[in-house]
Amino acid sequence: MTRRLTFGQRQGLRPVSKTIQTDQMTDELRIGLWNAIFFEMKDTYGFFANGPFEIGMIQSFANDMWANSFGLPVDRVPNSPERIYDALRDRFFDCEWWQVYEFLEDALLYWPDPGRIGYARVLQERLNSSLERELSGFRFINGVASPITSAEEIGSIEDALHDRFSGVSVHIDKAIRHLSSKPQPDLQNSIKESISAVEAMAQIVTKKRGATLPDALESMKRSGLPIHAALRQGLEKLYAYTSDAEGIRHALMGESTLTVADARFMLVACSAFVNYLKGTMNPAE
Repeated sequence: MTRRLTFGQRQGLRPVSKTIQTDQMTDELRIGLWNAIFFEMKDTYGFFANGPFEIGMIQSFANDMWANSFGLPVDRVPNSPERIYDALRDRFFDCEWWQVYEFLEDALLYWPDPGRIGYARVLQERLNSSLERELSGFRFINGVASPITSAEEIGSIEDALHDRFSGVSVHIDKAIRHLSSKPQPDLQNSIKESISAVEAMAQIVTKKRGATLPDALESMKRSGLPIHAALRQGLEKLYAYTSDAEGIRHALMGESTLTVADARFMLVACSAFVNYLKGTMNPAE
């Protein structure tokens, strides 16, 4: 949801931010992200102490963050929920803008989930609401800050991620992580993983393990599986693009003209194709 303009902004007395934030972070965005964390801390059962002699799950969360995110000795974690909270807050507000995204990725990874309620998923939704409201150029997908902002595109990618075909999901997850890697995205490998997800899904549909995508598509055509000729040709062209000398192999020589837009398109398009191919299967399979 886009932030409603304040009285001062409507009257031209206060500037309105119209710039997508991709290499910076305004105070409003940082505060909004922290508020998302704060409210999820309050809503996560047992995060803070439930009784006078308990410290709550904030302790185990802090241990993970200190050891695996901050690279600090765990024995330096403060010994009370209040001090842990203050230390986390200070680090969040004192770090560089890009470190905020790293902080949040690790927070989503280590967020406690008593009863498997899905607290991390709710936190991700809250974070994405703040990112959208403050015009950030990133959204969290599967716990990774990714340069994809369209709700429809995110939905397509998440549908491809969250299914029973783990091999396909692994390729999509790797494509996201390569696209989102810092300091520079690994565009070549992101594109390779995206098309590999389609290939893996095609192998499942045709029950031809190890088949290349063109072979699997030809098998689908011969067996009469319901895939439109234009879509089949589109898949073949995407596969050809990833094998083209100006595409992936050229990148291996360090002369790539690939852009983030190329890799983002491939991730979204391949996720949509994965979902389409899943739809051709018998639900009982």
